[in-house]
Amino acid sequence: MMKHQDWIRANQELIAKALGELTFEQIIAPVMKDDFWELLLASGVTYTFSGKMSIWEHLRVNPSSIYRNGISATSSGEFFMDSANETKMDDIILGNFLEEMNNTLYSDVTLIQKRAACTVEDLTDLNGDKLQAFLNGHPKILLNKGRIGWGAEALSRYSPENETSFQLHWALVSNKLLKGEIPSKEIIDQSFSEMDRKDFLGRYSIPQDFTLLPVHPWQWDRFIAIQFAGEIARGEIISLGQAGDFYRPQISLRTLSNIDRPEKVDIKLPLSILNTSCIRGLPAGSISIGPKVSSVLNSICQQDPLLAESATEILSEVAGVAVVQKEFEQIKGAPYRYHEFLGAVWRESSRSKINNDEKAIIVSSLFYKDEKGKSLIGEYITKSGLSQVQWLKKYFQVIVIPLYHLQLEYGIGMVAHGQNIVLRLKNNAPAGMLLKDFQGDLRLLQELPPKGQNYLGSLHNELTKLPADYLIHDLITGHFVTVLRFISEVMEDCDQLSEVEFYQILSDELQAYASGRNISPEQSLLTEYFQRVLLNKVRFAIGYSDSANRPLPMTGKPLKNPLYPVGLRT
Repeated sequence: MMKHQDWIRANQELIAKALGELTFEQIIAPVMKDDFWELLLASGVTYTFSGKMSIWEHLRVNPSSIYRNGISATSSGEFFMDSANETKMDDIILGNFLEEMNNTLYSDVTLIQKRAACTVEDLTDLNGDKLQAFLNGHPKILLNKGRIGWGAEALSRYSPENETSFQLHWALVSNKLLKGEIPSKEIIDQSFSEMDRKDFLGRYSIPQDFTLLPVHPWQWDRFIAIQFAGEIARGEIISLGQAGDFYRPQISLRTLSNIDRPEKVDIKLPLSILNTSCIRGLPAGSISIGPKVSSVLNSICQQDPLLAESATEILSEVAGVAVVQKEFEQIKGAPYRYHEFLGAVWRESSRSKINNDEKAIIVSSLFYKDEKGKSLIGEYITKSGLSQVQWLKKYFQVIVIPLYHLQLEYGIGMVAHGQNIVLRLKNNAPAGMLLKDFQGDLRLLQELPPKGQNYLGSLHNELTKLPADYLIHDLITGHFVTVLRFISEVMEDCDQLSEVEFYQILSDELQAYASGRNISPEQSLLTEYFQRVLLNKVRFAIGYSDSANRPLPMTGKPLKNPLYPVGLRT
């Protein structure tokens, strides 16, 4: 049951997040007055609050301190209406934005209630899949649980915070409709126990030229049964219903973990809902490349001494197929969601890669803090027996340095955000990295270095290519601004480690790695300024109408690099 105080808290936390991120994106410019901040909006409304400007030019705002015209601010909708001149949202966009906002707040309240009785001491005992059910989602995008298309029932059944398990819907699909790497029987069988396999599959005679394809049950009911009615009528798609092992969504919603047998493959399925930046379908083009990229990356990680020593591994995509409805396929400029309704990616699970004495967590877990103001990263450090400096050095050595090394030596950029970088923990200390998600989140340098050419020459034309000064932002924006920014802030707030000290440790590790290497200015992480990449401003500008392509980020004024002052020291 939703409590009023929880609704108020969710609204105050969203206003605080908006004040911080809109300041970072230079959409608003609060000014410091005595011991508080003041924001005078064009609407004539004034907001005051306490907070601290971070080293990243991002305001860390105390949610309970926010006042609107002298009265405690309790409505995030009111804030976004007050600031419409600054965000430049017209009424059509603002109306849609408020719908997405209410969806986010609804799920935020669920999380607030769920987390109330859970401490970081409890969470350190959880493995990564279970831990994800407690996380807040994207730290930069204001409305990170919009999930437009889902109602209350779908949220209760399929959202990660509700931890509800469900069986997949299965369909036989004619191979002539499939594009990509068709899964083997052994891969498909990982979704069924021996008893289920005999009970369910024993009822059907599967034609040789058909493949058994999993579909998210919501997606089947809402889209596939209707939009593929022609294929179903012709017998090219045959619905078999829900069966097999039970699955639970990871924080990304589309990727599902096998609850009955966690060591078996994860399955990534399209969901035609708008969440964060785009509709969460699966593009056919990127599905087909995953297994090839996985094979190449596995070879690189096994043969490169630095990557092998730092225990960098791949969660391989072992198969992936897409089905595009034939009429939509002929309309090249149709909204991209119509090309992404049906498909699946089978990927190794993190459980299959770790030992019994290890845990695997997505790195966005590290900036979690509990109701008592204690941080999860601080608790991991305490339980590891290491000092803060020792723990962070290990983190940078197994996460940041390998990611940078992949760019410099091989021309490979991973969009290293908090969900697709998995940290292996042994005795609660960093022990390695698992890389995943190669559909659109892996790009290449336009001119590959020699090692990259050796491994990636055959894939160069199948992947997105970027110049060096753009590719480096897969690490800067993907990891520094979207992950490390929030880890360093929570450590300063909860663990008495200043942001300056945090980035000094990182700078030292980067300088040690860079010593003796000829790194171009375009690939340096110790330059005076970074490009400021904006995400929320994109939604304010483009709104919610359909488009043929997924939206791209915008850029703002240059961002002062927190590593630069310490980076010049010797």
